[in-house]
Amino acid sequence: RLHRLGPHSPVLQRLVSGWWPENLPPPPLLRRARASSRLPTTLEYIAARTSPDNEHILPFYLPPWSPTAADTDLNRQIRIVGPTPKVSKRAAARAHMAAIKPYWHNPAHMFIYTDGSQVEVEQGLQVGAGVVLYLAGTELDTAQIPMGLHAEVYDAEMHALQCGATMAVDAMMQLNDPVQHIHLFADNSSSVLAIFEADVGPSQRYSIEFQECILQFVHADGGRTVEIAWVT
Repeated sequence: RLHRLGPHSPVLQRLVSGWWPENLPPPPLLRRARASSRLPTTLEYIAARTSPDNEHILPFYLPPWSPTAADTDLNRQIRIVGPTPKVSKRAAARAHMAAIKPYWHNPAHMFIYTDGSQVEVEQGLQVGAGVVLYLAGTELDTAQIPMGLHAEVYDAEMHALQCGATMAVDAMMQLNDPVQHIHLFADNSSSVLAIFEADVGPSQRYSIEFQECILQFVHADGGRTVEIAWVT
């Protein structure tokens, strides 16, 4: 619950400075009588058993009128596609290849494949994210992102999608490419369905950054589209 509190919460005012957000000045500490020895409060007891480095959730980040991919003014530009029920992976892979083939060499279409993975190392389970960008049938850029021993595979999948969107928009700005359509693919259906929502939950900050990036892209031109789809 400490990770859901705003930076000016009076609860955080009673914690050590490490809990203050880096981009804001620390809130004023409340004065209290000096005590020579006392038992820790319940709040201090809880805080001592968690870390300010853990993920912070922003329950009130999105107003009720915030955009979703289902909104009438966005569903023409943003398309989110989950897995098709009762379709084998082999059939889904063939359908995917057939769908992208007409546009693979078209410079107006950029394709981004993302993945999150977990491998066993000496220290424990190492999690990482990977991204690869294709434009006009050619590999444009790649990224490998280590995420340490404490992240989950879901976090890596969400981070990979967020990085893919950011890398795509940055590449367009640097190369002045006439890209009008971004296609993002991931093999994790949960991340595909959650990445644009910026809802309360794990990896919320990746979802927030993803949504801001995609909205910036589509709002700049009414003819632009984004596809976020599951792929086997």
